[in-house]
Amino acid sequence: MAETGSLLRGAAAPLLALLAWLRGSRQREAAAEAEAAAEAEAAAEAEAAALFAAHVRRECASSTSPCVLDVCAKDILNYPQGAFALIEDDLARAPPDIDSAASIRVLRQACQLPQVFTHRKELLHGQSVRP
Repeated sequence: MAETGSLLRGAAAPLLALLAWLRGSRQREAAAEAEAAAEAEAAAEAEAAALFAAHVRRECASSTSPCVLDVCAKDILNYPQGAFALIEDDLARAPPDIDSAASIRVLRQACQLPQVFTHRKELLHGQSVRP
């Protein structure tokens, strides 16, 4: 009986080692799959960013201002700013899948953004702000 237990323990050791190796192999495969999925997602995001940048640069090509993607601290004042018309223009140049007309309506009506820009301008020029 003792010999049988000893034989079973002796036979179990290689089987346990094989089981541990198989589990490690599955974990390595799962990790490799997760890494491949993350790389594919990063590649898709990079492609989407490149397509967006190309779209923005095409749209900015017809403008007299520098491209918004090239803005930096030393040339920020070269860009038009402080007007609701700029937001409308940006939204009008949005990709076709964006409902820019609806966005402009919300900004005009719900947010009252044109009035906010008017008040801003009055404050900057020292004029009294109308309620």
